[in-house]
Formats: sequence, C-alpha cells, structure tokens
Amino acid sequence: METFQGLLVCATNLFEDLDAASLRRFDLKIRFDYLRPEQSWVLFRQLTEQGGLPRGSLSPEIARMLGAMDNLTPGDFATVGRRLRFLPGPLDARGVLEEIAKEARVKSSQATRPIGFTAAV
Repeated sequence: METFQGLLVCATNLFEDLDAASLRRFDLKIRFDYLRPEQSWVLFRQLTEQGGLPRGSLSPEIARMLGAMDNLTPGDFATVGRRLRFLPGPLDARGVLEEIAKEARVKSSQATRPIGFTAAV
C-alpha cells in the first residue's frame, strides 16, 4: 500500500478488527453511519412523491414511526423504491412505511451474525 501511486479506496464492516499499524496506512477514515431521523424523513418524502403520493398524505404519526427506526440507510430506501415497482396497486404512505420497516427488521434479525470476513490465526 505504501508504494502504490494511485488512489486506493477500501471499505470494511469490521473496522474494530483493524490493528493500529494498518490504520496508520490510511490518510482518511470515513464512517458512514445510519441515517438520522430528519435524513430518513427527507428520503421517505422523496420516495413517496416518486410513487405519486401527495405531501399532504404524510402525517406526523408517519414521521414519528419512521424516526423510531434507528438502523436505516439510503440503500434501504433504494431497495424499497425498486420493490414498489413489483407490488400490486398503489401504496399509501403507511404501506411505504411498512416496506421500509421490513428492511429494518431484516437487518435487526441479522445483528448477531458477523458481517464480512475475518481470518482466525
């Protein structure tokens, strides 16, 4: 890595497993965390608007329920956006929220399983 002349980009879900010597080799370390509630709300509004739902159909209750989901990423909204193309009939805001909740539950059910690869030495 020290002699590579180009731009090297690496990603890991196992940052805690990296030792200090390897971390020194990276000039920048950027953490991509879960969305804050206000960020989730922006993506939710965009998703529902793309689906043809008027803004007036988004209630404070929907915002509260969405804000309680603390493990959402932009990829979850992208996944749901693609999934909506295959679901029968138009969904209301609550239906879109349930699809987002399904994505959050999938990740929650896998939280105890390790992600990525490690070497047992």
